Amino acid sequence: MLTRPKRVQYFLLSIVVAIAIIPTPRAFAQLATTDTTLLPNAPLLITAYQTTAAYNDIRFIELYNSGDDLVDLSTWKIYDVANARYLQVSSPFSGYQRPGTHIVISRTGEVTNATFGIDGWMTTTTTPASVKALTTLQLLHDGYRSADLTAKANGALQIRNFGVSSYLTTFTEGAGRSLFDDGLYSAPVSPVGIEIDEVYPYASDCSPLDTSTLCGDYIELHNATDHAIDLTDLVLRTDSSSSSRTSSNTFTLDGIVAPDGYRLISLADDGGRISLTNSGGYIWLEDAWNLAQYAEYMTEWPSASSDEQGLAYMRVDDGVWQWSTTPTPGLQNILSVPISPVTICPEGKYLNPDTGRCRSIEEAVSALAACEEGYERNPTTNRCRKITSVTTVGASLTPCAEGQERNPMTNRCRSIVSAVAELIPCDEGYERNPATNRCRKVQSDSIPSAPFAVEPVAASASVWQWWAGGMIAAALAGYGVWEWRHELAKIATRFRRK
Repeated sequence: MLTRPKRVQYFLLSIVVAIAIIPTPRAFAQLATTDTTLLPNAPLLITAYQTTAAYNDIRFIELYNSGDDLVDLSTWKIYDVANARYLQVSSPFSGYQRPGTHIVISRTGEVTNATFGIDGWMTTTTTPASVKALTTLQLLHDGYRSADLTAKANGALQIRNFGVSSYLTTFTEGAGRSLFDDGLYSAPVSPVGIEIDEVYPYASDCSPLDTSTLCGDYIELHNATDHAIDLTDLVLRTDSSSSSRTSSNTFTLDGIVAPDGYRLISLADDGGRISLTNSGGYIWLEDAWNLAQYAEYMTEWPSASSDEQGLAYMRVDDGVWQWSTTPTPGLQNILSVPISPVTICPEGKYLNPDTGRCRSIEEAVSALAACEEGYERNPTTNRCRKITSVTTVGASLTPCAEGQERNPMTNRCRSIVSAVAELIPCDEGYERNPATNRCRKVQSDSIPSAPFAVEPVAASASVWQWWAGGMIAAALAGYGVWEWRHELAKIATRFRRK
């Protein structure tokens, strides 16, 4: 029989064993949570279709782009769920479909002028004998939610009913309804003749309430042809703010520009003013859906400093671009070249021809490299020249020999005047020039006789002219005395009486 202490020990041991054999809860790995992510509804929808009489094939399908962007058809597939096969489309099934437009895929002879034809179904597992009736069609594309379309295999025309809330799958029979086919989108050809004509990148300072054109940046297009140009499906691009398309660098164009007409782009698509960078940039044309860039219209405008504020950068008649002080938004360009102000530097400074700015003369001199020993800076040319000392030069000269003297101009030795006697005598008819010690021809004060006789000078024609003039004057004077003889007689009588 166990004593009481022994019973207590056995009881405690039983509890330990019981705890040891009780299974512990299984450890699970910790799971993380994330935001719910649902694929968006596909923009491409089947809006009409019709099966064959056997209900196992398609006669035609109408597709609609319900989105806001182009749809690249080459990335989409039409899938028959019941038979696990893809519809094979000829041409091939590629191209771009505009937003809000339809296209039709049809078997030959079923729909006139359909965009695409049907070649058949692509399958490797299904034989014609085992083809099931069409029950579900799908438009498949990575990145979009797949919506099943319950196909009604009754051979009737089925049209999507957009008037009900469940339009994604609701179809009704529409025997009287016509099919729609708007064709594929293609980028417009280059608008030959349109040209970027004027850029206004640094607008004048204005009041916030001033809405005039010159208070904001603008770009001007010009139709340089004699025919109208359609700008539909074109945009004007700049590289302002980003190299990619943004609302601030992409401006939609539309409408017709008349011959020799202008189109002003001063407002963005959202109605605000456009903004061009003052540091310069590029302008060009693209198609509306970014499929084509027309590099031939690439135009660069230069950096605009405060001196160019309120000026327009425009194309002149010879195709050269220049700044003009006369902006002409929407009108023919008027070139008026700005006058550059003459910079006058203050005392102690000079105009640097490289920078066009005033620079301190002391700074320019100090920036020059130091002259070598024995040389000094010429203040006129800023070049190094050899130091010349009169005292030093005179002391270092070799004394002249006897009978010579120092030339003060050249510091060279030359013969003195006493050595003239030792010179070689001059030839007959020549004498020594005392200034140069050279022989010169003897000069005479007598007038040389002429080798010919003096002849009388005949009267020139001018002497006869003087005689003729005198006779005419005398005749005029006589005529005057005759005409005024009575008056002259009275005057003479008066003088005699006095």
